[in-house]
Amino acid sequence: MLCPHCEKNQKVVKVTRKEILPVMGEPVKYDAELYRCVVCRGEFATTEMEEENFQKAYNLYRDKHRLLRKEKIKEIRHKYGLSQKDFSRFLGWGEITIHRYESGSLQDMAHNETLVLIEDPYNALKILELNRNILTSNLIQRIESRIRELLAEEKTASLLPLIEGKYIGASIETGYKIFDIEKIENLIIYIAVKCGGVLKTKLNKLLWYMDFKHFKGHTVGITGAKYLHLPLGPVPMDYELITSKLQNEDRLEAQEIIIGKYLGENYIAKEEADISLFTREELETIDLVMKKLVHLGAGKIKDISHEEVAYKMTSHKQVMPYSFAKDLSL
Repeated sequence: MLCPHCEKNQKVVKVTRKEILPVMGEPVKYDAELYRCVVCRGEFATTEMEEENFQKAYNLYRDKHRLLRKEKIKEIRHKYGLSQKDFSRFLGWGEITIHRYESGSLQDMAHNETLVLIEDPYNALKILELNRNILTSNLIQRIESRIRELLAEEKTASLLPLIEGKYIGASIETGYKIFDIEKIENLIIYIAVKCGGVLKTKLNKLLWYMDFKHFKGHTVGITGAKYLHLPLGPVPMDYELITSKLQNEDRLEAQEIIIGKYLGENYIAKEEADISLFTREELETIDLVMKKLVHLGAGKIKDISHEEVAYKMTSHKQVMPYSFAKDLSL
């Protein structure tokens, strides 16, 4: 490498030493990386090194004053799927502002606070409403769509611990199977697809019969779900949370329909089920139950489930253990 001191190609080694750089009038001490010539002992930095050293000092200043680093600003922008120019417009700033910040320029405190707030899509929605009159309709539509996606993801993320937190290990209450959220979700979708839409009451009974029928034949359930004794028959524990999660992910749609004097929920699948999650034996059980019960109405399946030993031998809101599967009528 050419040593600027010797003005000759010499062997150099990389060294680190403390340096001070004024940032916004504040002295910042940082570890600067330099090259040292092994012949004349002179030290120097390349243009790339100087930029890296400069950013080290700036990052120390950012961390001290709780300013976001440029990488974090870029991550927030990517969260909303926007170019630097569109992100700046969305925030009501100059068109090159984000470009400057992502290139290493220090943001002011007010802009930093806005960037921190916008990590939350609810705050992004407020900013969108504030700046709507200065944005194009196309940009508004793109941002609104992405915010809806992020809000749905947040709802889903908050539901998952609530669902899985009720299950610890495998037991007779789970059919000796670890609860599998993916399996029960895809089983719900599978049933909804095969039925061309399925009422909530009928769906819950089909799930119960599939899990208990499989346990009867194979001493293990399919989904690992616990089932509760409720007035309308067996119901998977926290089924409302599971179906809400599927709706938040836009995989299932709930349509209100009138059934006689009552208002019911009909579930429509918005995708195909991933049947690769199930074993051949599980699929055989699922299809057997569908063949025997799918043609029956929700009320009829409810009445049949009330006559099962598992239902008669348990009380309101009690978990129905899979040990009663041996007496299943199917």
